[in-house]
Amino acid sequence: MCNRCSTDPRDAVGEAERALLGLRILVSELPPGTGADTSTLGALLGLIHDRLEPAAEKLQDYIPRD
Repeated sequence: MCNRCSTDPRDAVGEAERALLGLRILVSELPPGTGADTSTLGALLGLIHDRLEPAAEKLQDYIPRD
């Protein structure tokens, strides 16, 4: 944990992962013809989320070395 941080930085990673998941779900539910290429955007969000999610889970038990 950061000696100068008032909160645990791991919380921010968890919050970002949940926010990205919500955005991914929202984009996947957009109706066709909304002006956005939802399949490409959804795929991109999926790639990012699939990489971030395991990292966020592993950080929950992470103990920094001295």
